Amino acid sequence: MKKREIVGAGLIVMPFIGLPLTLSAYAMANFIITQTAYSQGQRIDELAQSEIVPQMVNIVLGFAGIFFLLSFFIAIPIGIYLIAVPSKPKAK
Repeated sequence: MKKREIVGAGLIVMPFIGLPLTLSAYAMANFIITQTAYSQGQRIDELAQSEIVPQMVNIVLGFAGIFFLLSFFIAIPIGIYLIAVPSKPKAK
């Protein structure tokens, strides 16, 4: 396979692997955050100094989910193009 075809296949596969992994990580992170807050006797809606890092994790995972969702509409067509259209020969 040429480098162009490998990149095209990667662009096609990336959203199908990345989105489920991101959603799973988001669910696991929220479960861990919730269980940790309940074990410490805090209410979930209280904003404590110790909850800043979990909120940042949720924000990063949210942006990753948005990225992979948008990549369905951008990366897959580009990947199909890279695989389907032959590369132009270089002029010598």
